[in-house]
Amino acid sequence: AGQECRDTNLKTSGDWECHCTPPASGRATAKQASCVPTPGCTSHHVFCNQIGQECKETSNDWTCTCPAPAKEGGPLTCVINECSGNTQCALGTQCRDLNVSHLSLDDWVCVAP
Repeated sequence: AGQECRDTNLKTSGDWECHCTPPASGRATAKQASCVPTPGCTSHHVFCNQIGQECKETSNDWTCTCPAPAKEGGPLTCVINECSGNTQCALGTQCRDLNVSHLSLDDWVCVAP
């Protein structure tokens, strides 16, 4: 449990390998791998990815961060205003981003001021 084993060359015996699955690391050839838990982003990247963020290692910890060009808007909240620098609206209208969450893209509209 907690590892995947593969034999990539069926013509050669004794060369199959087992690799530990996250959040553990380790590998072995022709035997079960010894898996050890790994700290930081190696074991927590899935959590960050599930909320649309990236995992970043810190000095002795980890944190979820907003992917560029989003900016931190508070704990685990990323803000991206799609109207910032947007010049696609017609003259006499303004861009309005209806939802500035980094998970809600392409929801901007042009409105009369």
